[in-house]
Amino acid sequence: MSENNLDPQQNALFREIDEELRNDKIKDFWKKYRSLFVAGIILIILSAIAFEAFKYWRQQIEAKDAEAYTEALTLVIEGKNDLALSLLQKIADEKNTGYAQLARLKMVEVLDKEHKTSEAISLLDDIRKDTKTLKPLRDAATIALVQRSLNNQKIDFDTLHQMLLPLENKDSSWSILAIELSAMLFLKANQPEKAKEKLQMIANNPEVPVQIRNRIQNLSAIIDIGLKK
Repeated sequence: MSENNLDPQQNALFREIDEELRNDKIKDFWKKYRSLFVAGIILIILSAIAFEAFKYWRQQIEAKDAEAYTEALTLVIEGKNDLALSLLQKIADEKNTGYAQLARLKMVEVLDKEHKTSEAISLLDDIRKDTKTLKPLRDAATIALVQRSLNNQKIDFDTLHQMLLPLENKDSSWSILAIELSAMLFLKANQPEKAKEKLQMIANNPEVPVQIRNRIQNLSAIIDIGLKK
């Protein structure tokens, strides 16, 4: 029998019964699953609180590292290198922010000022090999390591050359300097012809600024004079 054939009182009664059944189902459902709903809401609230707390913590740490890094730079300017190295090492060891990576490179500069070349080279090698360090900083460490190694009486030519090869790629921002350093390595290894080939790669590149190409051509001319002797 359809509801249309019932009188208004019967209709109202059926609607009331239907609504009660629905309410009972909702109550049963709530009794069964309310703990899950409450736990889910609590988890969402706790997650939001944790995220905000973490964000605040990061901001505080970054501000702290920024202040410490600035203090270290001031110490370097004042010539207090030992204190600067100690503070930079502390920032680097904590590894909380990007300042840790910058601190390690700054330590190299301070070690150079203290004429601690071997320690500077060792640190640069650590930075170069550290995959957690940003690639541009690792590349900069590689260039700096090779530059300092050129002054050593005994250099591992093959190892240094292999370090530079990836950076000689034209897509590398270090391409020109890496090629020039390779040329210097060949000169140190008494291979002037190879050095000249490297230098010509720069001299023949129209994208290289004219001043640099002129300097490279002058260096090539000096190598030619040496070859003729």
